[in-house]
Amino acid sequence: KRPDFIAPGGNAYGERQRALCLRDYGWYLRLITYGVLSGDKEPIEKIG
Repeated sequence: KRPDFIAPGGNAYGERQRALCLRDYGWYLRLITYGVLSGDKEPIEKIG
């Protein structure tokens, strides 16, 4: 674990930042999963 992420000054410090971090993580995980299942990497490359 990386406690520095949730420590003051970290990327996920505070409830709002942590929620946004988890939201973004879920979005990228979903994008990669769809790309792998469909066999098409173009959306991943296009979005970055």
